[in-house]
Amino acid sequence: MKKLLLFLFLLAASLGFKAQKNFFKADAGIGMAATLGTLKSYGISASAEPKFFFSPNFAAGLRFEGDVLFGGKINAEASDVEVNMSSRALTGLKAEYYLGENKTRPFVGLILGRYTQANMGGGSSGNASIGVSRNLGVGPELGMAF
Repeated sequence: MKKLLLFLFLLAASLGFKAQKNFFKADAGIGMAATLGTLKSYGISASAEPKFFFSPNFAAGLRFEGDVLFGGKINAEASDVEVNMSSRALTGLKAEYYLGENKTRPFVGLILGRYTQANMGGGSSGNASIGVSRNLGVGPELGMAF
């Protein structure tokens, strides 16, 4: 899988140098990550997206994303403390379709990739757990390009 992604990235990069200068783009971002539920977690997320524009309306490329979250819960009545840490990573292929040709325009996207999640948790009662899962998945996306 890593060799295939490297090959696709190099192919897109080489095509981008041969095309007009505005048809290869790399996006990156840093943000906040959070989970909801009985055990809330908060953390940081980072992503990178090299992509090639085949036309002004269609782009395809790769998406790499990862986040790390920390959280816990304190129950003063039961003298119990729970803590957890989780990390998630995505390596995927991404396609985007841009509506219109203005500088500000909406887009729809689809990501097909491998999602990896690792969780560690424990409490004051001495219980500890570690879990890892790897899954293939599809992620739809709606956005606005400025």
